[in-house]
Amino acid sequence: MKHIFLLGALLTITGCAGAGLHVPEGSQLEEDLLRVGRADVAWSGDAERLVVGGEDPFVFEVASGRKISLGRSPVNRVAFSPAGDVVAAVVYGDDGEHIAIFNVNGQQKATQPMSGRTTGLAWKDDNSVVWSSMELEKFGFGGNLKTWLSVWSIKETTVKSTLIADNTLNSRLTEGIDLAIANGLDNLAVGPYRDECMISHYVDPPLFPPYINVTVRRFTETSNQLSVKADIDSSRVFPGTDGDSIWIKRDQELRRFDRWSGKELQSMLLDGNNFAVAPGSGLVWDGRNLHRGEQVIGPIVADRLLFSPDGAKAAVVKSGMLSILNGLASAAPFSAAFDVEKMVKLRSWRAQKLISHEEYLELKRKLLKP
Repeated sequence: MKHIFLLGALLTITGCAGAGLHVPEGSQLEEDLLRVGRADVAWSGDAERLVVGGEDPFVFEVASGRKISLGRSPVNRVAFSPAGDVVAAVVYGDDGEHIAIFNVNGQQKATQPMSGRTTGLAWKDDNSVVWSSMELEKFGFGGNLKTWLSVWSIKETTVKSTLIADNTLNSRLTEGIDLAIANGLDNLAVGPYRDECMISHYVDPPLFPPYINVTVRRFTETSNQLSVKADIDSSRVFPGTDGDSIWIKRDQELRRFDRWSGKELQSMLLDGNNFAVAPGSGLVWDGRNLHRGEQVIGPIVADRLLFSPDGAKAAVVKSGMLSILNGLASAAPFSAAFDVEKMVKLRSWRAQKLISHEEYLELKRKLLKP
């Protein structure tokens, strides 16, 4: 069960061979703009700002280099709203964690106390924050782990929380998960249509090796949908650009699965546990190389990478220093490709079984047709 101990290395920064940062031909690099260490980083929707967590969180204006403080309390996770006018942050205080909302000038607008330990943060829409959390109770023989999904409309005071999984764990797995959470475990992603999210959780079945289960949860429904197994040492999940597939790590490979049937659609070798998918342009980073579809378009050797919402830029972290890579995408931004409201309606009809999956695909093709 040596794979259990890989949990503690979930987000451990690993060295890369060679000096400097290697990037694909034709792209432009602004090197070593910020020292971010292992702090969480997120793009604004227009890719003009970054928000950086850590001991001294701040908003960074890319063009001017200006840094705007978000206060003196340590911040674990950060996320820009889709419109890019406010930031959600998981802030540590004397009374535990809470979600805080800041505008881009650093002024706090709202706050919400929370329970458990946050393991993911995103936005459902411009008015609603969504996060995942875990509550780990340790026993002499192991532990009990509860995984929650919470949605907060920032104009209200109430939070809607849903129990995603409740599992009993063996003692070695309990300790490994505790360490993984402390190291910044990430197990939540919101789909490009913002009508559903993907959330991963741990499963420890009797007589079988433990694994991570990835589920899809529509925000308007009360039950989990598609389940896909992932490697125990990688909880990260990314939605595919098409909104109908998901990317996970399985058997040391990066794999894409159909969101409806669970059929495997694509796979590629993965260099370590770090990978990223661009929501707007179909780019995939496997830890060392950049892919568009089946084609390798060049190397990006780094410790972490975060694509901008349109896939045209990437925040690249190597040895704790953040650089910005420009000129990546040739495709149009995701939201500009079609009528998103009509697509969301089609997806709702499919979920309610008002149309079949085949009818959905045909209507989707017509909607995407130039």
